[in-house]
Amino acid sequence: MKNTFAERKDSIQLKPRDLEIFRFIQANGAKTSSELSSAFWNEKSRKAHAGFQRIRKLIEAGFLCHGDPRLLHLSDVAKALIAKKENASGVEGVKQDG
Repeated sequence: MKNTFAERKDSIQLKPRDLEIFRFIQANGAKTSSELSSAFWNEKSRKAHAGFQRIRKLIEAGFLCHGDPRLLHLSDVAKALIAKKENASGVEGVKQDG
């Protein structure tokens, strides 16, 4: 039997903003999709919709999980990824444009 979770997880390429979202949830606790979208995307732009789509992809990939029906928290995979990044060269070591 195939491990569909691993296949889905591999189908997404994490971006620096994704890691920022993970750190934000880790520091501040579970958040709703709306709270994440307003924190990381401009609500009044078309990009707000893109924010909800990206959050959905992170959920589908297994990096974010639902606690209660509305709150999202980090999966163990995302927690391990953050710990690995911080222990290796620090999350700040992720190259960002600009």
